[in-house]
Amino acid sequence: MYDPSYNISFTHYATPEAIEANANSYWQPILDAAVPLMDDDIRESVHADLARCSVLGLPCSALDFLLEYMERHYRVYGLHFNW
Repeated sequence: MYDPSYNISFTHYATPEAIEANANSYWQPILDAAVPLMDDDIRESVHADLARCSVLGLPCSALDFLLEYMERHYRVYGLHFNW
């Protein structure tokens, strides 16, 4: 599983309070900044999968997107996603 504590830029933002709050208003700007650096294929597959979750009524936040993207990025490249 991806360890978000590895990425210094992520841990700077990932305070326990922020993770617990899981507020889109907090995480959305971080996601917006990371999107241009993401692999297009991985990003689109995460988007498609999370869109299916939202159709089913499951929660789907910017933090969920970031964590899922980082997990898949690590699986594909064997490297942690840094931005």
